[in-house]
This record gives sequence, structure tokens and C-alpha cells, in this order.
Amino acid sequence: MVVWKLGPVAWAICIEAKRHGKHVHWGRVNSLRRMFMALKAQADSCDGTYIKYAPDRWLPAVCDWLDRVNAQRVLL
Repeated sequence: MVVWKLGPVAWAICIEAKRHGKHVHWGRVNSLRRMFMALKAQADSCDGTYIKYAPDRWLPAVCDWLDRVNAQRVLL
């Protein structure tokens, strides 16, 4: 199954929106892979529910993802 927002058309829409000065938000970001996809699509923000059900367990992982994505952003 292909999720449309992970395909090339969705990415092109994001890039085009950014070209026109629009804010791009990427939802359902519940993994490091999806965070990097949002970064590659030039999203301004993202969210997910990954830590909703067990924040004490998953918050450290999400903080690590944010550190990795922010480090990559510096390299871009």
C-alpha cells in the first residue's frame, strides 16, 4: 500500500507551496524516518501522537529524533 503523502506528488506539492511562501505542516510523524521525510519536503512543522500513550517511555526517543533532524538541518 502506498500512502499518497509519502509519494512524489505530495512532495512536489510541499515544495511548490514553499516556493510560494506558504507554511507547510506535515502530520502523522511518528518515527525518525517520517521526521526526515518532513525535513526533505521542507516542512515548517510536524506532529504526531507517538508519545501520547506512554510519554515517560517514548519522550526520550522523540527528543533524540529531534536532535538528529536538527543536526541534519545544519548540514543542509
